[in-house]
Amino acid sequence: MYPRIMHIYGPFCVQSYGVMIVLGFSMFLLCTFYNKKRREIICDDQYLNTMIIGLISGLIGGRAFFVFYEWSSFAKNWLNIFRVWDGGFVILGSILGVLLTLSIYLWWIEVAIFKYFDLIAIYVPIVQAFGRIGCFLAGCCYGVECYDNLFAVIFTNTNSIAPLNVPLYPTQLYLSVTSLLIFVALFLLRNVLNKNGQITFAYLCFDSLARFFIDFYRGDRGDLTHFNFLNCDFLLSGIQVSVLVVLIGALGAFFTIGLYNKKTQ
Repeated sequence: MYPRIMHIYGPFCVQSYGVMIVLGFSMFLLCTFYNKKRREIICDDQYLNTMIIGLISGLIGGRAFFVFYEWSSFAKNWLNIFRVWDGGFVILGSILGVLLTLSIYLWWIEVAIFKYFDLIAIYVPIVQAFGRIGCFLAGCCYGVECYDNLFAVIFTNTNSIAPLNVPLYPTQLYLSVTSLLIFVALFLLRNVLNKNGQITFAYLCFDSLARFFIDFYRGDRGDLTHFNFLNCDFLLSGIQVSVLVVLIGALGAFFTIGLYNKKTQ
């Protein structure tokens, strides 16, 4: 594919992944900033502040998770942690980083936290869909070898992170399409799931579920841990274990909100 669009100087160049993230974030910003409901929740200046905070915390959280799961690659030279232009982010880390920092900021400025997150959670999958296309262009998050799939992809660019000249599952595109489907589902359900927090936790459930199953086809899963559940053996990556924890927590919160609102009606 095309990991690098244009070389600038030394190690710096325009990466296709970065371009897709910018496009996705721009689309997200347009959809939310001019949203009528958003203006009822938070003013323009405060909202733009949340975007800046969210962008920074998302980058830090995503990078921190990547370094944690790939520590063996950074242990000998920890300065490589700061070489973000080489790529290496975990979307789950970005999501959790944004949730944590924005929750604190929204509490500080006295804005309804769940109303805010319920609004932006609908459009977050758009950023992810663009980001996964960026992964596809860069060759990261690639799939395992696949010799009998009509849609297998072969990477030939020497700058690609994926193994070259081998047919692989296009897991990046699977994740991109899934993100678009999650966006459509949340957009259609926005008036049905109208209790504070329901859209937010529904998003976390959908995204975690998709990531958990698609990761079985990933070729860069790293170290695997053996699990036995209902007499079935599973080999799970660290990311899969993490998203499983998020999924269980989000499901619990989602149904708790529903039960609480039924009792208070």
